[in-house]
Amino acid sequence: MKICFIGQKGLPLRDDSGGVERHVEELGARLAAHGHEVIVYVRPRYMPADAGVEREYRGMTLVRTPSWNTRATDTLTHVWSSVLDAARRDPDIIHFQGVGPSTLAWLARLVAPRAKIVVTFHSIDRLHQKWGSFARAYLRLGEWTALHSADLTIAVSHGIQEYSRRTYGRDTLRIPNGAIIPTPPGSDFIGQWGLTPGGYILTVARLVRQKGI
Repeated sequence: MKICFIGQKGLPLRDDSGGVERHVEELGARLAAHGHEVIVYVRPRYMPADAGVEREYRGMTLVRTPSWNTRATDTLTHVWSSVLDAARRDPDIIHFQGVGPSTLAWLARLVAPRAKIVVTFHSIDRLHQKWGSFARAYLRLGEWTALHSADLTIAVSHGIQEYSRRTYGRDTLRIPNGAIIPTPPGSDFIGQWGLTPGGYILTVARLVRQKGI
């Protein structure tokens, strides 16, 4: 299959990368290793113009598409140009990362009618303290489009799955980020902190209110 990832900032990972970029890198690289053609759209600051428009990375094709790099317009303009580029490549799947980018799922349906549209609902972004009232309203629209315009919506947590059902009456497919390790690899390393397998909780995330830590 040909799979296009749209909405992330870019790859490879940098100091300003987040969980979405890590998600895309690990998922995309594994899909590529299984023989799928994976195209990841990156913003101009991740790939300078003198580096060309495309490059290979971990079996994926990174494609630079333009954006208007301001806080209010960067994501929207980059997603718009990426959807138009993806349409000419005739993909099987267009996978939007996050509710903000999913507001243009309608455009993907219009210009790439053969493609299946998938949205991963990573976070209830409108709760982030950095956004003003207009951005919060736009991200609320993104939640609606993520759950009504996609062929499949993936929730990364039980909380987001329940929020989607309770708020919008829509079911999602829950695929948690992370790994399940059935057998602890050993206690020598964690023992230096006085921990034992199964006797502690580990969270790796920003310490912000919406994480619910």
